[in-house]
Amino acid sequence: MEFRYPPHSGNLAACQVLQKRFEVFLKILQRLPLRHIVRVFFEIPEPVRFILPVNVPCGAHGFSVYGTIGSVEEKAYNEPRLALNRIYTKTGDKGETGLVGGQRVGKDALRIECYGTVDELNAFIGMACFSAEESKLAKLAAILVRVQHELFNLGSILATKAENVHPKQPRVTDDEVAQLEQEIDEMNAGLPKLRSFVLPGGCRLNTELHACRTICRRAERIAVALGREEEIPLEAIRYLNRLSDALFVWSRWVNRELGAPEVLWQPNQAASARK
Repeated sequence: MEFRYPPHSGNLAACQVLQKRFEVFLKILQRLPLRHIVRVFFEIPEPVRFILPVNVPCGAHGFSVYGTIGSVEEKAYNEPRLALNRIYTKTGDKGETGLVGGQRVGKDALRIECYGTVDELNAFIGMACFSAEESKLAKLAAILVRVQHELFNLGSILATKAENVHPKQPRVTDDEVAQLEQEIDEMNAGLPKLRSFVLPGGCRLNTELHACRTICRRAERIAVALGREEEIPLEAIRYLNRLSDALFVWSRWVNRELGAPEVLWQPNQAASARK
């Protein structure tokens, strides 16, 4: 059994309305058989979320409902509101999927390919993050965790047509781009100048970051193609472009931190050059 309280405008008014509805809810709750499972959702507008102060014994069931009243600092983006009870829905069995706005599109649509590639990148970032933790590179691991959240924000906006974007919907902005630039400059400062192109190698984490870099470049190319057909935020392309640069710098940085050799491109190592 589920009771959902709709949002109300005005902090005091919201609290008063919720007080009355909560009292009604408690009366219903007290009459419920023990076998019922009750879930309660409070949806009060930001920046203040009210949860009424109660400690009410619920009939003969021997349990109480507890709550507090407090405020939540206004956040830049809405928190996820998900209830995933079933993983398979069968709605995509005919090759279509749904966008955030409810539109049904083919699973091979360019928009799906775009945020699907961002999702792929996120999985590989997770692998690199685990390796960074294993290598005791806490600084990089923390950065990669943040990037994972940013990529999910990016996927949110890419999965939404321009006309359906909510003002507080998660996204990437120029703030994320600037943060990456700062980290690039900081971690590149102590690296030796390049005299040739570098190959993935030296240590496992280096190769994982290079894999992330190439997937990121692919996501960027798809985003550029999508931007020619539909409206997408320019920050999305800027972010992917800068992230790929960051992944290159981080791959070199980890080799230096771990004392691993940097593998440089040597054209004459090819079979044809050895004849």
